[in-house]
Amino acid sequence: MKYFKKIGKTVIVLGFVSLLNDISSEMIYPVLPVFLTAVLGATPIQLGIIEGIAETASSLLKLFFGYYSDRIKKKKPFIIYGYGIAAFSRILIAMSRTWYFVLGCRFIDRAGKGMRTAPRDALISTSASRENIGKAFGFHRSMDHTGALLGPIIAFGILYLTKDNYRFLFFTAGMIGLLSVIVAAFFLKEKKTSEDVKTDPVKIDFRYFQKNFYIFMGSILIFTLGNSSDAFLLLKAKNSGVPVAFLPILWSVLHLSKSLFSIIGGNISDIIPRKKVVQLGWLIYVGVYYAFGVFDDLYIIWVIFVFYGIYFGFTEGTQKAMVADMINREEYRGSAYGIYNFVIGIGSLPASIIFGLIWNIYGSSTAFFTGSGLALVSVLTISFVKTP
Repeated sequence: MKYFKKIGKTVIVLGFVSLLNDISSEMIYPVLPVFLTAVLGATPIQLGIIEGIAETASSLLKLFFGYYSDRIKKKKPFIIYGYGIAAFSRILIAMSRTWYFVLGCRFIDRAGKGMRTAPRDALISTSASRENIGKAFGFHRSMDHTGALLGPIIAFGILYLTKDNYRFLFFTAGMIGLLSVIVAAFFLKEKKTSEDVKTDPVKIDFRYFQKNFYIFMGSILIFTLGNSSDAFLLLKAKNSGVPVAFLPILWSVLHLSKSLFSIIGGNISDIIPRKKVVQLGWLIYVGVYYAFGVFDDLYIIWVIFVFYGIYFGFTEGTQKAMVADMINREEYRGSAYGIYNFVIGIGSLPASIIFGLIWNIYGSSTAFFTGSGLALVSVLTISFVKTP
């Protein structure tokens, strides 16, 4: 109970919203690469285009809505509409007949994410005390990944009972996503201050973000260029002998690892410098991608996915907490998280497309080695970032 008191009710509610949304999202994601390639006939390059464009569009919108939510001093509406749009897009995927229709659906899904993410992260950062920000983000990421753990298990059951009826799976996922909207609408409370009652919009001066913040963003960009869509990892697992029906289970194992280590990583980052925690996570990533390039053994693939979850646990929440550390003015947090997610987005499109091209031309091993090398460079560049 003491732990929950430290992170606050707002963070807890947002955690449950993310739990439901990720049950919905991750019911689809593990089987979508197979649906696209085996049912709709998409190629690895087209898979990379779909994921790259979707994620980049999401991040562009995160920049805008992060800034706009600061300007009008409201976060909750963007959170509600963002989750609602995403849920609707998953229902649309059930009606898809071509890979480019799925591209449109993924664009809508990621647009919803783009609308909600920066305002939500800003709300989390302002709902917990400075000494508990790591815990707050760690809890939120843990709930997010718990949903991602449960989603594939539910997907496995549906695929097994319906004999691989992908479309029924997608429709069911969309309906579960709507539950997250209901929880956010009725239980999420946005704290109001004396500043919130003013009618004039806030003017955001981007000169406030100093050189150190942008060095951090540069490190994030380099890392992202080597961090292609996880859809390729699922394709690698399938090619290594993991049966299609077990891909959701493998995805659940990954998210169990993510969930457990998000709590651990968040707690550690409140004790030791967050930069060190991020560097450790990135070094684990270097080893994971190198291992994906070397091994094709079915059982080793499962172990690598567990270590991949450790990387997430040490970095996702910690990186967001670092943003809060660098931006003391709460009214600038939405814009800061918008910039953070925008940087990830502009690296996501070339990362996934280049990875797909290298895979097609030189094979999967070379693609994974390239990602590992770029991650190693980012470990070195983040050393220049000064943290509180």
